[in-house]
Amino acid sequence: MHAHDTSPEMDQRWRALIMATTPAERVQMGVSMHEAARTMVLASLPAGLSQAELLCTLLERFYGHELSNETKAGFRRCVLQRFPPARA
Repeated sequence: MHAHDTSPEMDQRWRALIMATTPAERVQMGVSMHEAARTMVLASLPAGLSQAELLCTLLERFYGHELSNETKAGFRRCVLQRFPPARA
């Protein structure tokens, strides 16, 4: 599958470059891209979020469009059990 803004020829060339790397190099590239994206998302969030709010926000930003509301609600319940809100 190629991006809509990329010609099939360039898409094939890009795929060949990626496939010329070792599986370990491809995994490392994926990990690095995920870490970069996570860093950018974290920098965009307001300060002072609780651990539960942080995890739920990260899930929403990264996977919200792919997950059902039921799945997201289940995740939130699990996170809140693991990281209950602080009592004042």
